Amino acid sequence: MTVGGFEIEKKISLGHIVTILTVIVGLGIGWQALAGETAQNTKDNERQDASLSAISATINADRLEQQKLLTEMRTDIRYLRRDVEAKKRMEDDPE
Repeated sequence: MTVGGFEIEKKISLGHIVTILTVIVGLGIGWQALAGETAQNTKDNERQDASLSAISATINADRLEQQKLLTEMRTDIRYLRRDVEAKKRMEDDPE
């Protein structure tokens, strides 16, 4: 058979079969490797998401605790100011 000036033989040799099998096996191995890496990446991402969620919960709990302590400190400072101002007034006006 002649196509565009080239002659094509219509026969299959052992070399053709080996080449086709090599390509098929290579594609299969590559596909399995890709699927394995994808599954591992998915597991790693899920583990990291769980870890980040736990860290985020801890940070939020600490933030709430710090906010509570800051509010208590502000209240204490307000009471101390009132007491100091009251003592100054008593010293300035002894009546």
